[in-house]
Amino acid sequence: IGIALPRIFHVLAGSSAGTTFLPMHIAVLIAALVFGGISATIVAGSSIVFSYLLTGMPTIERLPYMLIEDETSHRWLYQFDYKTSIEEILNRVIEIYNYVENRYNEEK
Repeated sequence: IGIALPRIFHVLAGSSAGTTFLPMHIAVLIAALVFGGISATIVAGSSIVFSYLLTGMPTIERLPYMLIEDETSHRWLYQFDYKTSIEEILNRVIEIYNYVENRYNEEK
């Protein structure tokens, strides 16, 4: 899922779809919710590396930054369990969105 979804987004919606929808994170979110944090960490790292090896995306220059960003941003999600309230989840999603938005603005 972590490799196929980004390719589908790029083919169907154009090259800007990946930066808009961040489809690579969907597989990691599913892994975190279903299997827990350790599995999600493995999915995050391996998805990026295998995506690069199979498709050439992300570029070699972005690869280390994406690995660091992916691992650190998803660590926030790993703190959830089935008892977590909707309010806590929404607050965490807003934190992650603000973090990613700030990183994106710094790159420009």
